[in-house]
Amino acid sequence: MAKKKKNPGKDFENDLKKSADDRGIFCLRLKDPAASFGQTDGNLRFSLRNLCDFVMFEYPSLYLAECKSHLKSAVPFKALKSSDSDNRIKEMSEKSISHKNVNSFVIFNWRDHDNFTVAVPATLVDDFIKTEGRCYGKPRKSIPFLWTREHGFGIKHRLKKVHYEYLLESLITIEKYDPEVQP
Repeated sequence: MAKKKKNPGKDFENDLKKSADDRGIFCLRLKDPAASFGQTDGNLRFSLRNLCDFVMFEYPSLYLAECKSHLKSAVPFKALKSSDSDNRIKEMSEKSISHKNVNSFVIFNWRDHDNFTVAVPATLVDDFIKTEGRCYGKPRKSIPFLWTREHGFGIKHRLKKVHYEYLLESLITIEKYDPEVQP
């Protein structure tokens, strides 16, 4: 019997969900949809995309979270925006801006950096992608580890035997991200 290939990104999502559940935080993991519907002769008619990976609720706030677990020191924009029509991060950002108690984050898990995990407000990630990271000088095609560390909220973790436990208190105690106040 063939051994199932390990997916560290899915492991990260599973560990995050278990950590939320263990702390009594409502956490709905939105399953990745099937690749396509109405596919004929290899032509893709349309595909569904979830807004984010997780919807969490801890009174009084709702949290939208997209998770990215990455091995290198930068996450390519393609990992966050697979095509020009992929506007998930922008939509998360807009929901956070237009609704009082909605906070949207991209949670980066840096496996090459001692499993460092950081939640960056979706508004900042969206701005970084739109400007191609020009704040770092020349245009970029990826989001660097150092930028996420500077602009995000660290999420503490501890290694159990094999899996990680994430201490989500630092994320759920954020009342509302204010772009005028740097983390």
